[in-house]
Amino acid sequence: MPMTAPQIIPPDTLGYDWTSEHDLHVLADHMRIERLALSPQRFGFFLPPDCAEIHLTSRTWSPCTADPDSADARVLGVCVIRLQVDGTDVNLTDNTQEQEWNEVELDGARPRRWTRGSVRLPGRSRIVIVDIVGEGRYLTVKPRPKLTAVT
Repeated sequence: MPMTAPQIIPPDTLGYDWTSEHDLHVLADHMRIERLALSPQRFGFFLPPDCAEIHLTSRTWSPCTADPDSADARVLGVCVIRLQVDGTDVNLTDNTQEQEWNEVELDGARPRRWTRGSVRLPGRSRIVIVDIVGEGRYLTVKPRPKLTAVT
């Protein structure tokens, strides 16, 4: 008996929709810090003093979910080409936080790296600047229509 391809159910029929909005933000001691857009692909975060636990956080997506022809099952957050913490560049090729990043990719001679949705940053940091490239296809819950009472 020949195998048939599984039927792909469009996300919008399940109450979801696609967005390119990555929702990039920082969680500093569980407090959400919104981004300041410095350019279309550069964002800054100004953190309160003495935060011990700091994470650069975003929505996630998987290419095989966004495109049924893709076999890429990685969990992707945002694609970072430069990350600065308190004026110092973070080495994107450093694998000490391997579980928080996908493999390094080279864009010409410049490394870039996709997060997996949350990257731990050094505690007590005050200023974070991040440059991202590319675009994700993130699932988001569709807004439900407002119900009105009929009298």
